[in-house]
Amino acid sequence: MEQLKHHSLSDWDWSPVNTPVLDTVQKYSSPTSLCGRYLSGVWRMGYCFLKTPNNIPYGRLVTRYRTHFSGDLTTRWYYRVQVPPATYDGYPADGYWYKETTAFCEIWRSQNGGQVRLKHENHPNPYTVDTWVWERLTWYPYIDDPLSPKLAILFERNIGGVWTQQHLFVDEANLFASSSVNRVGYYLRPYTSNPLYNNWIDDTEVWKMKE
Repeated sequence: MEQLKHHSLSDWDWSPVNTPVLDTVQKYSSPTSLCGRYLSGVWRMGYCFLKTPNNIPYGRLVTRYRTHFSGDLTTRWYYRVQVPPATYDGYPADGYWYKETTAFCEIWRSQNGGQVRLKHENHPNPYTVDTWVWERLTWYPYIDDPLSPKLAILFERNIGGVWTQQHLFVDEANLFASSSVNRVGYYLRPYTSNPLYNNWIDDTEVWKMKE
């Protein structure tokens, strides 16, 4: 795989109205982390999508993640998205996303606005709140029939220095594999307006599988 460079906020497309918040206090690495919070009457940050390249049919997202809230906190990892959602908390009409909470995961895909939940599963290693966790999502070809390649979706957490499988799903539909646009990104927002329930990501990496 090839790691893609992204060094500034201008490398990403941000959801309408919602501007990102950089946190200089709660961070994994200096100088800042990216914080989902409620500020000045606006939910920050909603979603962000990498601008270039905008076609990553197979790849990997890696990030450090931290939350204070233990429950159904929605964080989404987007991949193979054709067009970003119209609103900051919406869903793409065409694409895939991995929904993560502190207790469970869900893997979704949508086509022409129709959403399908592919998997719902509790985490084998539940979160510890107020702790930075190191995670990665990889989507790659799964070939058991050369005439009909499938899409494998693997989510891992680094535990004690070892990347450990948390969830795996193989999607036979393998939608958008030949599309000329396959965007990646994140969705991050707090559970409530209480600043105690902010969440953060840091040291984010984007990888693309070489063709």
